[in-house]
Amino acid sequence: MANNLYNYIVGAPKTRAIFLKNYNDMKEANTIGADKYFHALANCQAAQQGDPREAVRLSLGREVIDSLVKNPLKGIPLKENIADSLEDWNVDMYGLQQGLKYPNLDCRILVNKYRPNGLNAKY
Repeated sequence: MANNLYNYIVGAPKTRAIFLKNYNDMKEANTIGADKYFHALANCQAAQQGDPREAVRLSLGREVIDSLVKNPLKGIPLKENIADSLEDWNVDMYGLQQGLKYPNLDCRILVNKYRPNGLNAKY
C-alpha cells in the first residue's frame, strides 16, 4: 500500500516529466526515425526512475489517440494504422522491459538498437 501511494505521489509525476523531456528531445533532434528510439528511451527511464504503470498508461493512451484520431485524420489506411500502433507498442514495452531488467544501466545503451543514424550524440 505504501509503495502504491509513493508511486502515485512521486513516481507518476516523474514518469510524466520523463515522457515530456523525451518528447521535447525528439522534436529538438528532428531526426528521421528517431521516434521509436525516444519512445523506448522514455519507457526505459520511467521503469528505472518513475512508475512503470504510469509509463504503460501514457504509452497506451498515446497509441489510442494516434490510432483512433491522429492517423485517420492523416488519411493513414486502417491496416497500416494498426501495424504502426502495434510496432510502437512493442517498442514501448521493449524499453520498459529493459529498464526493469537492468535498473542500473544507461537506457541509451539498453535501447540503442532503435537509435537512428545521424542522431546527435547528446541524445
